[in-house]
Amino acid sequence: MLIVFMDELVQKGWGLGSGVSLFIAAGVAETIFTNLFSFIMLPDGYYQGIILAMIQAAMKGGSFHEITYRGQFPDIIGLIGTISIFLLIIYLEALRIEVPIQHARVSGYTARYPIKFLYVSNIPVIFASVIFTNIYFFSTMIWSRFNPTNTNPFLNAIGTFNATESGLIPMGGLAYYVISPGSLGTAMNDPSRILIYSALMLLFCVLFAKFWVEVGGLSPSHIADQLIKAGMQIPGFRRAPTIVARLIGKYIRILTIVSAMIVAFMAIFGELFNVYGGGIGILLMTGILYQYYELLVRERLTETYPFLGRVLGEE
Repeated sequence: MLIVFMDELVQKGWGLGSGVSLFIAAGVAETIFTNLFSFIMLPDGYYQGIILAMIQAAMKGGSFHEITYRGQFPDIIGLIGTISIFLLIIYLEALRIEVPIQHARVSGYTARYPIKFLYVSNIPVIFASVIFTNIYFFSTMIWSRFNPTNTNPFLNAIGTFNATESGLIPMGGLAYYVISPGSLGTAMNDPSRILIYSALMLLFCVLFAKFWVEVGGLSPSHIADQLIKAGMQIPGFRRAPTIVARLIGKYIRILTIVSAMIVAFMAIFGELFNVYGGGIGILLMTGILYQYYELLVRERLTETYPFLGRVLGEE
């Protein structure tokens, strides 16, 4: 209830953007900050925060091999992976495919319609992760009620588990392959798991990307209608919705699949290389922060040039 209340406050004019998005970004940022600067001492004798652990290693003689890879704990590989995937997402978010357009009635007025390279953003990964989480959740319910001994061959295909003090550990079945191995070392011990997990992630991301383009107002026909209503057309072609949609669709169909596969690969990479905040988490946080950057730039422009507010429909 508190989160809903704060989200409504943000959306009612007391802030910018979406409150829920802000909470997601803050949660991932808190995880990253903890992995960088936590003072908790781990069993290996180093701090949990990788920055403090690196300072500690330097004071011990400058040997960093013990903190280069620490499994589930923050390590140097995770730090490099976090910085790399963060910069890559920022770069890809800024890429645009520009389609030339011109005004149908104003001679000489030409412009370019920008299509984001990451056309579907991180929506497919969110949907895929929700599906995987639900599969795991319901498989644990079925296992605990009907197959706690892992002896039913039909229910074993859904998921087999090992009950430990730390929780249920998937051992086989569909539930085993929809959960990321969590680290590169675990993936190397069972290559088939990471291959199947990656294939499922790619498949679901592409399917959900196609679905989101159709229902999220991103389809070629929807974009064509917007351009036609704005009085624009593509130079050299007749000003008709079907023709504009066909020309725009050549770019959108390719970008939909490519962007879905890219965000899927980045999510998988983040899980394997212990990216701080998780592969999906860093995708969400970076995408949200970039949207806030664009929103702040737009707000600054409308304050500096008030007439832009009327052009953008804010007044």
